[in-house]
Amino acid sequence: MSWWGESRLLLSDEGLYATAGFVNGVRYPGRWSVFDVFSSPTVVRVVIGFSIIVCVSLFVKPTGRGAAARLFILFICAASLNARAPFAISSAEMYLAVLLFWAVLGSTLGWSVHMLRAFRVQIALVYLSPLLIRFLHGGETWIDGSALRLVVGNADGRRGPFGSLVRHAPDAVLSTATWGAIAVESAVAVLLVALVATDRIPDSARRRISRLAVTLHVSIALVCGLWFFSAVAIVGLVAALRLEPGERTTARLRIVPWSVAACVLAWTFLSISESPATAAGRQRNIASYVVRAAGITQVWGVFSPNPPRVERWVEISDDAGNLLIDSRREGERIRKLAQNVRSNPDGPLARAWLMTLCTTGAISLDVVTGSSDARLTDFSLDCPVDS
Repeated sequence: MSWWGESRLLLSDEGLYATAGFVNGVRYPGRWSVFDVFSSPTVVRVVIGFSIIVCVSLFVKPTGRGAAARLFILFICAASLNARAPFAISSAEMYLAVLLFWAVLGSTLGWSVHMLRAFRVQIALVYLSPLLIRFLHGGETWIDGSALRLVVGNADGRRGPFGSLVRHAPDAVLSTATWGAIAVESAVAVLLVALVATDRIPDSARRRISRLAVTLHVSIALVCGLWFFSAVAIVGLVAALRLEPGERTTARLRIVPWSVAACVLAWTFLSISESPATAAGRQRNIASYVVRAAGITQVWGVFSPNPPRVERWVEISDDAGNLLIDSRREGERIRKLAQNVRSNPDGPLARAWLMTLCTTGAISLDVVTGSSDARLTDFSLDCPVDS
């Protein structure tokens, strides 16, 4: 639903993609999207609307005939959104596409023992990847315990109902909570790896660690306002710990899930050799092609390697000084777009965004990347005469 309002700007060929040279700037190897073909504003909304109907039908009747086909439709839409507009998606949407991929695989081939183990490898990497990114790319705020203080001290991290309350907690409490988050993520990763190696893990251990993880995700929702991410993460965790092997399996295709898991594993460890911001676009190995062809974005960077240290936003004004965009007052999609623009205000994404705003009749547009301290970057663009 959140894509509906900004679908013309972010997904259709009358928005950002109408700017010459822009598409090549975000086309990663192996990338595909149905919106590359169905790209008119009307058809884009039809596809999104149809996917919403399919999603509702799964809530009404989640099993039975046609469930696998409906899951496949949702996966195609989720993966297409992630690939078409990687500058406006969240970690929750990347995670959702991954879960839908494995749901389709399990519904089609059957949830056998080997399928469950491959799926648990995937979920274990979700918790392991940010830990490795933090320790390999200068995540000193997690090591010294100041990461949560940065999160709740930034406007982007104070959207939860408990955000302001936690902000005034003593440093010792926030440091303990920061290290506690790392401990819980590590425990979940270790438990899932142990389940892959052997299923002889006591139910009591599963329950204790799953309760800790659910508490962590609920806390993230209440403090940081990341409701969607927390919900998706809890679903993935419960599925990994509670799914049991089914009777219907396709033995001849048991190599498929393990092949996908091997590519995911390889690409994850190749990706963490670079920073999360650049790894997704630079990887040119076989694993990256296979994983992207499967529609999986395997780079997890929630507050990694460090949370934002300053509050920043993007303002766009026309030549008359009228404020057209203030990302602090916009919806989640525009906020995500602004986060990527502020890292490179003179890049192709910023220019494409400004070109779509030239239709307002302005002669020139100004971008200001601001912070709580001062203006960081000023950038201007002259609109075409025929705009």
